[in-house]
Amino acid sequence: MKTLIVTTIMLFSSCINPQEAKNKGAIVKAMADSIAKKYSQAPQLSIEEFRQNQGKAVLVDVRSEEEIKVSKIRGAITREYFENKLSNEPDFYKDYKVVAYCTIGERSSQYAIELKKKGLNAFNLKESILGWTQRNLPIVDAQGKETKKVHVYGEAWNLVPADYQGVWE
Repeated sequence: MKTLIVTTIMLFSSCINPQEAKNKGAIVKAMADSIAKKYSQAPQLSIEEFRQNQGKAVLVDVRSEEEIKVSKIRGAITREYFENKLSNEPDFYKDYKVVAYCTIGERSSQYAIELKKKGLNAFNLKESILGWTQRNLPIVDAQGKETKKVHVYGEAWNLVPADYQGVWE
């Protein structure tokens, strides 16, 4: 499956400029569906489900510090902060829904599986930040100011809507 995803991305990047794609949302959804199948042990939570039913939830951004410096979903905490809190207060998140996200869902699915093994009520935010931007939902920069910039890995991953700016390097 990983090979299929990588091949699709390589084919996609060599054949068409992502900025010219008219169906970026469909591409993001298809990639997220593929990831969900690959990590079937990771419960998936759609963006709509998350937004409608946040309750006692914590949103954990598992991307790198470099990615988070560009932007994040408002209210999200870093994986490092989450794990420090968990180390210092092991029961703090026991009644929380822990919702992890990354760029598209690969890393956050892996993380949700790790957390489930530790007994936490963990989920992957399906489609992650790319899906969030496809719904034109707000993201913030490191200072908490709304932004339209999103860290992506390169041109092939630049699946943000036209009014957002994918950045990499």
